[in-house]
Amino acid sequence: MKATSHREKVTQEIERRTNKALELIRPALIATIQKDTPFVTGRLVRSISGEIDSSGHKLTVGSPVEYAGYVEGGTEKMAPRAYLRKGFIKSISFIKKIFRIV
Repeated sequence: MKATSHREKVTQEIERRTNKALELIRPALIATIQKDTPFVTGRLVRSISGEIDSSGHKLTVGSPVEYAGYVEGGTEKMAPRAYLRKGFIKSISFIKKIFRIV
């Protein structure tokens, strides 16, 4: 009897499903974060975006706006308004659900 390894096929399938899950999660996570983003001019809200890295294993969501970190974490003169953290926490059950069904 000859043993056959399916490791490569399994690895490829896991990678495919992970990428698919992240593609489904990205727009929903961005929308949830945008709902919790403080709004003054709208610049910060509009700047929220998400990128999946080239390996397809990591989703990064945030803003390139120079004051985004100050809004999230606060300063000596301003209390934190953790819109990124809050949006992510609100999305946890959705994220888990996507990974279960994909």
